[in-house]
Amino acid sequence: MHDIRLVIVTDQPQRASRILLGCAVDRLPSWIRVMSGAEISELPAGAPVLAIWFSDRSFAEALYRERREQVSLDNDYGKHYQRIQDALARRDAAEKALCDDYCAEMSSRPQAQEEAGTVAADQQEVATSPSSASPPTDLPSEPLHQRQSRWT
Repeated sequence: MHDIRLVIVTDQPQRASRILLGCAVDRLPSWIRVMSGAEISELPAGAPVLAIWFSDRSFAEALYRERREQVSLDNDYGKHYQRIQDALARRDAAEKALCDDYCAEMSSRPQAQEEAGTVAADQQEVATSPSSASPPTDLPSEPLHQRQSRWT
C-alpha cells in the first residue's frame, strides 16, 4: 500500500466512486484504493481513510469499526475530501489545457479558418413552424368543482 495515498472504505464502491470522484472504480487515480470487504481488516495503522456509508450497519462498516478500535487510522474526512477536491481541480485544469491547445491548433490552420467563415453562409434557409399560441392567462385559480375523496 505504499503507492496508495487514500483508501475509501464503503459498502457500495461504485456509488462512492461516482459521488466522490465522478467516475467508476476502475477509472480512479492510482493513488486511491476502494475497500468494501475483508481487506478492511488489514488496514495498516495510520492509513489515510475516508469512510462513506450508504446503508446502516453493513458488513463493511462493522469491519471498519472493528479495525478502528485495533489501530489508529487517519480518518480526517475534511482533509481527505479536500485532497479529492484538489485532485479534481488539477484534473479539470489539465483537461481544459488540452482542449485549449487543441482548439488553438485547429483555429490556426488556414483550412479551418476558411471553412469557419463559409459554413454558415452555405446553409440553406430552413422553414420554421409558426410559434405556438401562448397559454391562456384567464384560467380560474381554483378548479370549477371540488374533487371529493372516496375516503371521506
